[in-house]
Amino acid sequence: MSIKEGDRVVCIDFGTVQSIDEDDNAEVVWDVSGCAGDIDLDRLSPADAVPSPKREAELLEANNRYQQEARDARAALKGGYQDRVHSFMLSCFGGAIAADGMERNHRFLEESLELVQALGCTASEAHQLVDYVFGRPLGEPHQETGGTMVTLAALCNAHNIDMDIAAETELTRCWSKIDKIRAKQAAKPKHGPLPERIRPSAVEWAVEKWRSEVENRPLQNVHRRSLDDTWRQVIRHFGGNDVALCGPPHDQLVADRGDKADA
Repeated sequence: MSIKEGDRVVCIDFGTVQSIDEDDNAEVVWDVSGCAGDIDLDRLSPADAVPSPKREAELLEANNRYQQEARDARAALKGGYQDRVHSFMLSCFGGAIAADGMERNHRFLEESLELVQALGCTASEAHQLVDYVFGRPLGEPHQETGGTMVTLAALCNAHNIDMDIAAETELTRCWSKIDKIRAKQAAKPKHGPLPERIRPSAVEWAVEKWRSEVENRPLQNVHRRSLDDTWRQVIRHFGGNDVALCGPPHDQLVADRGDKADA
């Protein structure tokens, strides 16, 4: 089985592969939640193929293996989970980043949003709750931490997630990808909450090119019509609506102005 970028795949949900790294981890955008998440290739099947009994057994075995590795890690390592996460943070990033409270705020908020997004929460609901929470008095950190743990456990119960196994699985995965995590940290924007620089989409890039090369050219310019047509084709190729994004095409503008000259 060979899965590549752009393929439709299925695990628990259907999705589309966006990229595959050197460690055979795929970034998949899932249909139901609309979010992107990393997943090992051996947990995916082509969406247009009905998994054979053998493939179903392989997927089950892989899932069981990941969970057993997490159980083994928890049994073998000494210390509480918080202490072991701290050891990882020191080894991966050093003391300064591990102790950066604002950075930890941002990463915790990011992961919390990714979790509820994966479980069906919408952006609109999240924005409503942000406005609600930040419109209230500040809470007490110790009590809010307790509330976070209680609600996380209740959330996992409602969605049949073993939070202990999930926690150990992720910590084990982090130790195995420490170089990649360091590289991502080094590349992130400084002095901001976002974990990475947001690259413009292909549609946004094409629209920007249209604006710089077409939008302000006079209608009588000899090159305007061909440039307008070219960049609109690019926008449509990447799935954008050129009329909604750029307005009427060149020929329509000429007709609307009653200009009968060749464009």
